[in-house]
Amino acid sequence: LWLNVSTDDQSEKVARQIELLFLRDGGLVSTISRQSTQQWDSPNGWAPLQLIAYRALLKTPGQKTLAKTIRNR
Repeated sequence: LWLNVSTDDQSEKVARQIELLFLRDGGLVSTISRQSTQQWDSPNGWAPLQLIAYRALLKTPGQKTLAKTIRNR
């Protein structure tokens, strides 16, 4: 999404996975598999990842609402 090289179908599938698996109350988590003692593993997120995902989704057709949700969380 960031490089704008995905098809509309691919973009929609990626956005759906971001929303279903990675979106939490505080924004996006960096991992979904398990909680660990590592700094950026779930339930934590990594601030640059939030910005990259937000900007990529903003320029992806039909994903502005998800981008704004990530921004607000």
